[in-house]
Amino acid sequence: MDTIFLALRVLVSLAAVLAVIWYVQRRWARGRGAGHRKDIRVVSRQGVGSKASVAVVEVDGTRFLLGVTEQSVNVLNATPLQQPELQAVPTAPGFARILDLQQAQVSQSNAQHAAPVDPLRVEPSAAVTVLPTRRQVRSSLQRERAAGPFAGSILSPDTWRQAGAALRQAR
Repeated sequence: MDTIFLALRVLVSLAAVLAVIWYVQRRWARGRGAGHRKDIRVVSRQGVGSKASVAVVEVDGTRFLLGVTEQSVNVLNATPLQQPELQAVPTAPGFARILDLQQAQVSQSNAQHAAPVDPLRVEPSAAVTVLPTRRQVRSSLQRERAAGPFAGSILSPDTWRQAGAALRQAR
């Protein structure tokens, strides 16, 4: 009987310790995220010496080139980002025709029971949407993953891929 109570006390104590660890981790992560600004983004970082590097940072629509050493951070260059102009998306020439045919079909079926018009029939000159290839999608996903919190550090998977590629080229 004593062993059952001992086992229950151990399980309850373990659950309490795990709950405290979980709570502290959540609290620490939330507090850490509140101090960081969302509009600051490190685009890239490249080491130029043992204790010096160059970083490209975007802040509020401006891209800064920073020289970073142990003692200081210097702005080497600042350029405003050009915002891409939004362009109207052209509609396919067959889309308007499909709508007209559907409206005509509804009015004809209401007036008299005529043969249905095929609304999905589109001229061969209709615009075709070109989708990206799998390779393009994968490379864009890899770039997005590389821009995470470990970008440019030894913990980044992209750093290890580059090191492996450099070793393979050296052979």
